[in-house]
Amino acid sequence: MQILVADEPQLVVVHGLVLDRTQQIKRRVVTFGSRCAPVSYGIICDKIYNPSKHVGEPVRLDPRDNETYAVDQIDWLVIQGCPIPHTGITKPFQLKMDLGRENEPWKVHIVMSTLPPENLPRNARQKGTQLVCSLDISTDNVDKKLKNRHWYSTKRAFWRTTFDVKVVVGPADLAFQLWSRDKRIRSGNHEPIAVKWMPSRELDEGNLSRDL
Repeated sequence: MQILVADEPQLVVVHGLVLDRTQQIKRRVVTFGSRCAPVSYGIICDKIYNPSKHVGEPVRLDPRDNETYAVDQIDWLVIQGCPIPHTGITKPFQLKMDLGRENEPWKVHIVMSTLPPENLPRNARQKGTQLVCSLDISTDNVDKKLKNRHWYSTKRAFWRTTFDVKVVVGPADLAFQLWSRDKRIRSGNHEPIAVKWMPSRELDEGNLSRDL
């Protein structure tokens, strides 16, 4: 597994933390209202099949909702060169679990790519991605909703939970967290990913026009 790091990441992180905190205390402002990452970061997931986007992609039929999904797709959360607010980025996802397996641990895989935004891979099988980290998630204390529970339902019953993937921006790094109903989901922590941030004001108009 390869991880993108800055030169001397430990020193960069410590220096960034001190500088950021000093600026906040002296000026009562957050350093860099928005920042831009030099690479893109995304999460591996399955997406509802779209004929215009997923032709030729491996698919699966989920009997729990009778939907067809394109598997091992990448939902890009951070796009190279696009501004990230200091509050970070939050995106909702859902997890479906069969009855009797609702308390089993599961994983979320985060990948990165140095390719330009217009060439980002759509799925994890394409070239140009690297695994950054995997989060081991526990659903013990996560709110779950039982679906297809009524006697007249012809579909298989299952548990569904919705959660948010949060990209937390630090002075010289970023981290990924999972939250449910304003509470952080217990998971195995990963080391913050060292990043050489670029102030968004230094980017030209072409980069700022890309939609997250």
